[in-house]
Amino acid sequence: MGKKIFTLFAMMCCVMAVKAQVIADYVGKKGTFTLISNSEAGKVTEGTVSILGTGTKGINLGKSANFETPDFVVKVEPVEGESFKAGDVLSYTICINNKDTSKEGHVTFVCGTQSVETDAAPNTYDGKTDALSGKITLTKDADEILFGRTHGGTATWVTEFKVTRGDVPDEPDDPDPQPGDAPDITGMSLYYWDNFTKANLQTFADNATIQITGNLSKNIESGSSIKIDGKSYTSMKLSNGAQNTYVAPDGYAATKVVFFSYVNKDAQTDRPAYWKEVGGVDYDIITSGGELMSFKDGANPDFRTYEFSSPVRSFTFTNSGEQLCYVMAVELEESAAELVKVSAAGYATYVTAGNVSVPENLEAFIVVGVSDTYVTLKGINKIALGTPVIFKGNAGYYTLPVLEGDADDASANMLQASDGTVSSGYVLANKNDVVGFYPVATTIPEGKAYIPADGEAKSFLALDGDATAISNIETESAHATIYNVAGQRVQNIEKSGLYIVNGKKLFVK
Repeated sequence: MGKKIFTLFAMMCCVMAVKAQVIADYVGKKGTFTLISNSEAGKVTEGTVSILGTGTKGINLGKSANFETPDFVVKVEPVEGESFKAGDVLSYTICINNKDTSKEGHVTFVCGTQSVETDAAPNTYDGKTDALSGKITLTKDADEILFGRTHGGTATWVTEFKVTRGDVPDEPDDPDPQPGDAPDITGMSLYYWDNFTKANLQTFADNATIQITGNLSKNIESGSSIKIDGKSYTSMKLSNGAQNTYVAPDGYAATKVVFFSYVNKDAQTDRPAYWKEVGGVDYDIITSGGELMSFKDGANPDFRTYEFSSPVRSFTFTNSGEQLCYVMAVELEESAAELVKVSAAGYATYVTAGNVSVPENLEAFIVVGVSDTYVTLKGINKIALGTPVIFKGNAGYYTLPVLEGDADDASANMLQASDGTVSSGYVLANKNDVVGFYPVATTIPEGKAYIPADGEAKSFLALDGDATAISNIETESAHATIYNVAGQRVQNIEKSGLYIVNGKKLFVK
């Protein structure tokens, strides 16, 4: 892929970071949560509830666990040495999960003499409805907080309960997983698990795609929810260490990407997680923005932002260390830039839809001569609209920027673009690991480049410079192994063409 320069909006601050002090946190396992279930009439239990199609751990306030019955409540005590104080902020997330859509559930939180009842919890049974999140500012001091289901006739789930206090400095040696305030992703396209079937390539509603290109045997699967701007989205699991490729929707190019993620482990390990590559640029744990430190905590994900120096129609990204689950926001803009995919063989033919230029790490050629056995290529860097060309480079996607200025002269080009009715000629192909132009066997698809048939049919046309050209070959050893282009073993080289001699390509003029 062409060279790209990224600005890493991640963290290289010398200022000591600040974060809220956590007084109690159900997800983060801070403080004590006592489930009070002293009657057979109803129970308070822990379990897993489905939110947006993803199982989320939570507290199930059983259908008889009304707050009016103190036996069916949850008692929360703060971390050791603390108490709840006026001004602390209680954050919660609640839902119900019942096929009967007429059911309703509310939760009441009590701190001292302060009592607050939530709005009705949404029903997430359909797999499309998100849970309800809210915040309460405490007005009373207390040593404990109680909560339970107030009314509604069905079990109500609490999947988040967290009490925080103000902003306090981190200790100097406390690793801060965040580079600063969460980025504003207003207007950006968000990519998350959207009730897909697990597969190597996923296509999103806007026709953008993400594929595990580093390991085609692996599939993209769903992770747990990640909360962004107060809303939960089902994450996607990375295939650990395998490169992924994002392709923007037609007519658009990416200018910036933001990764929201959590490490799929309960705690820090000796395999630190970070983004080791974005868009072909390699990072270490420092230059990537630091170790990712959100451990199975989708409510408080890590985030890293990378900005492209110029719009790109696709980009790659790869993680290192422990597995990450992520949601990705991409800033898109309308763009006439084009996208070409080079195959694993290292070549592609393409017909430009506009005036484009050739990026670094990619070569483009036109065909300026055709003999009985090979074609002569000429390099081209500034390509006019409608020009059939051959691209050569490493396998992957390449953005072809819009050309500024005049195109190179391609009047001698012998390649043509098929209109979808052509059924004779030669097309670029890879057969038996030999790339060249071969006779077509079917109709050439519209827009594909080809060489018209002219005169006597040829079985193969080599690419000039891609095979070793020699005028005379003498087999020095009676034990030499020789194959022709059809893969047939022959005793001697009797006519011009491409041969494989002792495993090496030799072209005889």
